[in-house]
This record gives sequence, structure tokens and C-alpha cells, in this order.
Amino acid sequence: MTGETDEKIFKKSVSNTLKIFTLLMMIFVLIKTIVMFKSANSSLLTINSLRNISLVALAFTFFLFSYFTNIAATENKLICGEKNHKIAFYATILPFVFIFLLGIFAISIFPGWVRCFSNTFGSSLLSFCGLEANVTKELNPDVNSSNNNLYELYSKNPQILLNEIELNSDGDIPSEYFKEVGITIDGYDKKKKILKQYIYCKETIGEGIWQYLLGIITLLMSYNAILSENCNAFTVQKDDFKKYLNDKIQKN
Repeated sequence: MTGETDEKIFKKSVSNTLKIFTLLMMIFVLIKTIVMFKSANSSLLTINSLRNISLVALAFTFFLFSYFTNIAATENKLICGEKNHKIAFYATILPFVFIFLLGIFAISIFPGWVRCFSNTFGSSLLSFCGLEANVTKELNPDVNSSNNNLYELYSKNPQILLNEIELNSDGDIPSEYFKEVGITIDGYDKKKKILKQYIYCKETIGEGIWQYLLGIITLLMSYNAILSENCNAFTVQKDDFKKYLNDKIQKN
């Protein structure tokens, strides 16, 4: 009965950890999205600095969160029955480095991976919040461009165009792409700002989903590492184990 109770407690601990992490990631993505939205008109250097700061803050906070939840897990009688910082640290650091950090590094090298989430979940959320409608409202056609077939396609489904927009190496909007559709953005700072807000927010959501998935896998691998550990050096200190040994000796 005690073993079953300990197992239930451990499963509940894992479930609560994942729920808390999900909530924290939602808050993190929301805050980062708001910051990127307000800073959209800043220089590329400022934008990159904000991204790096947020990434370092996320990695540091996630490591501490994983470490302390693993320490709490070692208190379960299925593991050690008491806090074991050494086991918790090893169970934290290896998945953190080889899954979470390497995964984030891979995403930074292959930014195209982010698009699978930014162009789906990101676009949908921004459309729900009304930002997509605000963008399409600002991107009005030039005179006589209403006969442009590309613009007709854009007006029916704006996401076809918006999902293909990427900032150039200078962090600016490529105006040539819009000219083919019949929309001029050169000299219109308001249009460029709204487009950048849309792009940065969409990318932030896409990156956030990747970070969330990597975090979930890392936490689960940490718990798996903890379960594979044994605390035989501490087992002799447990009253239950002593009683079990005494019963065995008396029967023999």
C-alpha cells in the first residue's frame, strides 16, 4: 500500500510540475510578445539584444525550476526518501544541456523550423487578437492596382502574403515583394511598423512553442533519470527498510 501511495504521489508531482511549467511558459511568451510588439520599430541591434536577454532569462529560470522540482522528487520514497542534491543536479544538468540548450541552438541555426508554428499557431492567435485585420487594413492598394491578380488573391486570403514576409539582413521590410502585389510601403513608417509588429509577434509565438516542447521533453527526461537512480547508501536509514530486514531475519 505504501508503494502504491508513493507512486501516486510521484505521478501527481510530475503532473503538477508540467502544469506549472505550462502556465509559466504562457506568461513568458505573453510578456515577450508584448515587449517585441512595443519595440518593433527599434533597431535590429536592440531587437537582437532583447531576444538574447529573454533567452538567457528563460534558460536560467528553467534550469532552476527543473533543479528544485527534481530535488523535491528525490524526497519521494520511490527515489531516496529524503532530499538528494547530487542526484537532482545530475538528473537536471544532462537533459538541460543535451536537450533544451542544444534544441534552442538548433532552432537559432535553422530559423525555418520556427515557421511551422509561427505560420500556423502564431498566425491564428494574431488573427484572433485582431492584429492581422489591422495589418490588412493598413496595406491598402495603390491606384489601379485593384485589377492586379496578386492583390485579389491577397485580399481574399491575406495570410498567403503575410506568411511569406521575412525581414532582410538589416531588419527591414522587403518592399519589392509588395510592389508585385500592388502595395507600396516605402515612405510609410506606420505600415512598416505594423508589419514588423506582426512578424515579431508571430515569430515569438513560434519560438515559444518550440521552447515549451523542448522544456516538456527535458523535464520528462529528468524524471526518467531520477527514477533510474538508486539511493542504496541512504536506504539503510529508512525505518521501513529496517523493519523489513528484521521481519526477514525473524522468519529465517
